[in-house]
Amino acid sequence: MHSILSGAIGLTGGLALVLGLIGCQPAGGKAADIPAASAAAHKSADQFVAMARGSAASGQPPRQTDPAIAPLLDAVFDTRILRAKPSPPFSRLDPVDDWLLSALRVGEVYILAGTGVSDPAAAAGPAVGARAERNAEAFAPEIGRYIDAELTIMDVLDAMTSQDFAAHPEEESNPKAAHGLAQMRAGTTTALNGVLTTMATDGLGDDWRRARMPALMAIAPEAAALLEPEQKASIARTAMAVAGAMSAADLKTSLTRFAGAVAGAAPPAPS
Repeated sequence: MHSILSGAIGLTGGLALVLGLIGCQPAGGKAADIPAASAAAHKSADQFVAMARGSAASGQPPRQTDPAIAPLLDAVFDTRILRAKPSPPFSRLDPVDDWLLSALRVGEVYILAGTGVSDPAAAAGPAVGARAERNAEAFAPEIGRYIDAELTIMDVLDAMTSQDFAAHPEEESNPKAAHGLAQMRAGTTTALNGVLTTMATDGLGDDWRRARMPALMAIAPEAAALLEPEQKASIARTAMAVAGAMSAADLKTSLTRFAGAVAGAAPPAPS
């Protein structure tokens, strides 16, 4: 299955998040605005998906250049409120989780346009993968925004989860919580590997690739803290392979730094 589809589907594994954790705190400041922003993203995703109905067959999803579509995509993909530090308290897990689902539903429209498949869980085969690869180029502006939003929300979810486990280490012995954490780790790993290999898609320009690096670098510390050693090594290997395929020296360097940040060590320079 093509990497961009794998990344999208991998997110669904990370959405069954760490049930049973107890680290809820009162939410104030910007954190108090997150449920409203998430609800707006959900409503906008509903409207967008309705307006995009039939695009899996036609191959013509609504574009952000359409004045009726632009505000819907802005509501889903503008995640600036989530970038404030410190990360939101665990009491905001549900709305952040739902925001990720909203972004996923919109991203799927562009990824699956023209494939004849509207459910990513049912998307398989070389024909679907080839069309998804063409879509990465055809809808690069929208898919780029989707990836950035995806990474930002995942970064926040990873941080919220790590902080709560640090505050309540006894939860690691809770089977339900341990299962949720394993799903979170697997979803993060699959999604990051999918984003990285999507960056190597033919037809995507280096400026598009450079635009993805800030969100990738931002999630690297949380991924390094949350993931198991082999998961971190898997992401680092993918990043190094993609770095080796890049002709631009700055992209080689950036991807190498990302690999080192995730793995916790400086990998060798790409060839």
